[in-house]
Amino acid sequence: VSPRMAYAPELFDTVDYGIAVYRPIDNGADFEFVDINKAGETFSNIRRDDIIGRRLTDVFPGVEAFGLLEVLRAVAETGQPQDLPPAAYNDEHRSGKWFANRVYRLDSGEVVAVYNDVTDQVRAEMELRHSEERYRLLSEATLDGIFDWNPNEDTLYLSPSWKAQLGFKPEELPNTFGSWTGRLHPDDRERVLAHLEEYLQNPDAQWHE
Repeated sequence: VSPRMAYAPELFDTVDYGIAVYRPIDNGADFEFVDINKAGETFSNIRRDDIIGRRLTDVFPGVEAFGLLEVLRAVAETGQPQDLPPAAYNDEHRSGKWFANRVYRLDSGEVVAVYNDVTDQVRAEMELRHSEERYRLLSEATLDGIFDWNPNEDTLYLSPSWKAQLGFKPEELPNTFGSWTGRLHPDDRERVLAHLEEYLQNPDAQWHE
């Protein structure tokens, strides 16, 4: 069964993720291109006619450092599908793009990599982490007590200054919602929590208490 028939011809070149089909050569040490779809051509900036029958390591000399070659070998040998989590591909001609791969073996023995360009997603996640790290450093430097609660993820951050004002070292008080609510003054606790619940039902730009 040809790879295009295995994928259905009407889908192979219309899906928006890359599909590359390889044949093991040199006893599985390397692989040669059997087919690639249009999305794969676009992602990798290559032409199908230029790579069919060529060695993977010649077309993409950075493939071993990228991690895909090891996964292809394992799948070709065991027949068990494997995922290659997002990783950056680099060689002398290409750099900066991140790809996530799902690899499995066809009944014919050929190995298929289904992959997507996740560069924008990875960069956005990196920027978020950097932003969160900057916020953490700022909150640790200020003398103001800060608590940051994310009700959607049920996570809470209590700054070292917040803990210090209550007489705790940073490691002595866990970053939990209970740590915050449990240290509200008994005379204020019911009112504060009722106000917080009202805010969550009808959120405004800021919560004042």
